[in-house]
This record gives sequence, C-alpha cells and structure tokens, in this order.
Amino acid sequence: MDGIEGDDLLSINPMADLTDFEAAWDSVSLGMPGEKPSQVGKESSNRVIFKNNDMQAYLILYRPIDGSEYTKQDIADILAKNGVTAGINESRFAAMIKKHIYGQEVLVAEGDPPVDGKDGYIEYRNDLDIKHKKPVIRADGSVDYTSVNIIRCVNSGDQIAEYHPAVEGVAGFNVKGRLLKPKRAREMKPMHTIGCTYDEETRIYTATMDGKLEINKGRLTVQNFQEFKQDIDIVFGNVDFKGDVMIHGSVKPGVTISATKSITIDGVLEGSNVNAGTDLIVKGGILGGESSKINCGGDLFADFVEYADINVEGSASANIFMDCRVFARGFVNATGKLGAIVGGDIYGMKGVDAVFTGNDVFLRTAISVGAKEKLQKTVLLFQQQIKSIETLREKIEAELETINRDMQLGTADSIEEKKKEKLMQSSIDQGVKLRDLKQRLEILKRSIEEAKGAKIHVADTAYEGCVMMVDEKQLYLDSNKRQVEFIKDPRGDLVCRPVRNW
Repeated sequence: MDGIEGDDLLSINPMADLTDFEAAWDSVSLGMPGEKPSQVGKESSNRVIFKNNDMQAYLILYRPIDGSEYTKQDIADILAKNGVTAGINESRFAAMIKKHIYGQEVLVAEGDPPVDGKDGYIEYRNDLDIKHKKPVIRADGSVDYTSVNIIRCVNSGDQIAEYHPAVEGVAGFNVKGRLLKPKRAREMKPMHTIGCTYDEETRIYTATMDGKLEINKGRLTVQNFQEFKQDIDIVFGNVDFKGDVMIHGSVKPGVTISATKSITIDGVLEGSNVNAGTDLIVKGGILGGESSKINCGGDLFADFVEYADINVEGSASANIFMDCRVFARGFVNATGKLGAIVGGDIYGMKGVDAVFTGNDVFLRTAISVGAKEKLQKTVLLFQQQIKSIETLREKIEAELETINRDMQLGTADSIEEKKKEKLMQSSIDQGVKLRDLKQRLEILKRSIEEAKGAKIHVADTAYEGCVMMVDEKQLYLDSNKRQVEFIKDPRGDLVCRPVRNW
C-alpha cells in the first residue's frame, strides 16, 4: 500500500546499535498483537511510514500467509514502490527478515540533513574587544561605568585581526531522494583601512603605525592619539588635540582640555573645562566648579559627578550626580546599589534611571525627561531659517540666469561679470549653511521622536521635595515614593505609578 504519514504506531529507538536491535527482538512475539497471521497478505498489507518531513522511513512487515519468508529483494521492492530511494539501511531490514520482526515499526531509511554554510567573519585579537562592554558591578554594589568603551591601542606591526573566509554548505537529501539545499554562505567585503593594511594571501590586518584602533561601518582605522603620563595643571597648560586624548593622571583646576574625539582621564577631573568630540571617560570622578563647563559629543562615563555643569549629546552615566546641571540628549543613568541623583537640575531627553532621587533633608532636585517646548521652538526656528535661505538662493539663481543670458548675447559689461563671481560665491556659501541647517533639523526631529514615551524610573526611593517633569507636565512630590516611575498616561497627564518586579 502507499506510504502514510504519522506517529500512530509504537516505534523503537532508531539510534540503537544493530546488535542491541537484534537482541531486543529475541524475546518479542511475532506478528501484530491481536491479529491472526492468516488475515495478512505478503504483497498488499505491508506499510511504509514517513516521518520528520520525509527524513525518516519506517517499515512495518506482516507475516506472509503462505509461510514463506521475505527476501532482501522483496523489501527493496516494497520500499521502491512507496518512493523510498535514498538513505536505505540494508542491515536493518536484513535483521527484520532474520528475526521475523512483524507488525512493528522499524527505521529502514534515513535522510541526511543539509549542513548550512558559514558566513565569512573577522576575528579580532583577543585583547581588542571592539564592542562596548557592560559596566562592571563592584563588590560594594556600585557601578564601574568607566569600564566601558576604553581606548584600544596598537603598535606598528601588530596583528589586529584575521579574516576567516566563508565555508560553503553541504547539500542533504531525504529518503525520497529529494535534494535539500543548504543555507548559502556569504563572504565579507574587505574593510577599508587607514593606518593599517590587509594581506589578501594571509587574510591578516596589520597596523602600520602606533595609535588607537577604531572600527566603524566597515572601516578599520588606526589613528594617532595624544597620551599624557602625568597630571595636567596650570603649569603644564591647556591641551588641544585633533584626535583622542588619554591622561594617566588627574586634571587640576583652571585647565581646558579639548579633543576632536574621545577624552579618557584616569584620575579626577577637578574644576576644569572639557570639550570632547565623542566620549568622555573620567575614572576618578568629576568635581566641578562655578566656572567649569563640560561638553561631550558622545557619552559620558564617570565614577561620580559633583557640582558640575554638563552638556552631553549622548547619555550620562555615574554612580551619583550631586547638585549638578546635566543636559543629555540620551539617557541619564544613576544605577547600581548606590545610584543617586541628589540636588540640581537633571534632564535626560530619552529617560532617567536612578535608585534614589533627592534626600531626606528635602534638597531641591529637579528631574525632567521628554521633549521640552524649547526644542519644538528650535524646530520652528530652523524651518524658518531654511525657508529664508532657499528664498535667497532662488533670487541669486534668477540674477545669475539674467547675467548669463546677457553674456551669451554679448551685452554684459565688466560690472556684471564681477557681480556674477560674487553671486556664485554667495550661492555656494548659502548652500553650505542650508545643508548644515537641514542636517541639524533632522537630528533634532529624530531626537524629539525618540523622546516620545520617556520615563523617570526610581528603583528605591524618590524623596519628598523632588520635582518630576515629563515633557511640559510637572509633579511636585509631597511625600516619599518607593519603586515608582513617572510617565504620561494616554490622556497626557503626568502620573506616578508603582513598578513591580524591578
């Protein structure tokens, strides 16, 4: 009969050894339980059952009515009639014949699944972990935020990475002989390199200069960075560098540190001005002052931040923010066992996450998230400026068109020719301004969109006296709140609600 699908009959372990398989049947009664042998025919009643998407075929034989025995050819014919053409295990049905195994499922054919190909990949040197690591939790429960995003340095001649080419997959088949294609493997394009080289024969990337390793969007770069193995004070002077700066010491009051990329400070940043193009990492913490300003184009990580005025384009993370003014377009994080925001004005556009806010002596602490009205006004201002520049450029293009027509007719004088030069330069200058404004507007709109649904999370206690703001909604706490979050409800009202399973 034709093959059928299903698991409706008792099966044996298809992975068992043949010896065990034979021994198991030495004590098994012959024939289907409750069925008379004389009721079964040799040709028509045998059954083939397909399982696991035709990857396995099980055979059920019935005792021949004439008392004869099956031959290997009989079994082969039964399998072929039911479409089993591949993966046949002859030793298994030979055992069925020898042991007179009737009325039971026996695995007689098994397909071979495909082996998927493996995409090509780059393996970096063990100590060059290019991903941002998670902050380390210290023994006292505080968070070592400075353990993330540390600069990775290499020397000229160092092996940076090795490319492992794609490995093609191996096709498989099912018991019906159908070819099963493997997942296709893909090669990676060689990375663009600066300050390093790629050898196509060895497939190895090697540094050609000393510097900081940077991987970004298919580009592998080794760049110069400035390293100082001392404290920076007013005697040493200010630091201004086009690239990354690493200071193996502290920064004393009265100094300005500027870099077009990241700044890493092993010690304490005290009463100084800092301008980082990307990330700012201060392992010893920040002690601000009345005159110090800190600007960061990426993320800020510090052990603590006290009495500081901080502007961050990314997120700001520290164990404690004490009486600070913080503006972050990303998140403000004060987590870990000791995470606290005490005093000051804290703004995290995408959200604020803290363990404690305020304190038990009612120190004024203002925390806000979401898109402030001032940002919406800035969007309108940018849009007005863009429209004005576009109108001006249209006028310039119209004048240029008139002058070009006069020059083609030969009626243009020297004054018009000089005016053309000025108009063309003005068009270029206005075009640069227009591109800059459009780019800034796009970033601002994206930030406002990402700020939707921003929340203030407090894992332990939000103390009385704190002022919580979401967008333009404000809530003054007249009592302590534990394990809560502040968020706008569907009606647009600012609510305080408990958070379970923190």
